Formats: sequence, C-alpha cells, structure tokens
Amino acid sequence: DAEYNTACDDVKTGTNVQPWEFYEAADDVDEPIYRVELAKSNQSRCSQKSSSYRRCDQEAVTQTDKKTGREAEVMKNSKIAKGEVRVGSLVEESGSYSRWMHLEV
Repeated sequence: DAEYNTACDDVKTGTNVQPWEFYEAADDVDEPIYRVELAKSNQSRCSQKSSSYRRCDQEAVTQTDKKTGREAEVMKNSKIAKGEVRVGSLVEESGSYSRWMHLEV
C-alpha cells in the first residue's frame, strides 16, 4: 500500500511530518495532568519541596563547578528506587511527565 511505503520512507529518512489535521486533533485529546506509576528505574530524583508533606532523605552529591572546575558537595533529594510508587505531573510544552515525587501508600 502506498501510504505504508511512504510512512516507511519517512522513518528511514527521519522526516516524519504529520499533516496539520493530526496536530489539530491532538488538541482534543485529554491527557491526565498527573501520572502514578511504579518507577521504571532508579534515575529520577524526588522533587518534593513542600514541608507539609513527607520530605525525602537528602544525600550529599559531589558536583564540579563548570566555571571554576572545583568540586563541592551539595545536598540533593534522594533518588526514587526502581519499583517504588511515584507521581509525576504533565509538562504541557513537551507532553511528557516530570517533577516526580515519592508517593506513600
């Protein structure tokens, strides 16, 4: 089928441009503003900042200053372990979820 072949060619060349109707219809799709899931890896850091909720344990992380090249220890919120329940909020500009936080159940 010609449409299938065109789609395959688009993937091969990296030009996957959707028709304007695709983007117009995308505006009508309801996306939940929060996502609750089990953490897929242990790469996300908890972004909890409110003192009225559970605060994450903080850990010392060594960072290198880009300007001076000196290393310094800074405190960062702990990572969310793989398999832990977490909640993230929708970033409307990108359509992805970010700002993950621990969720106690």
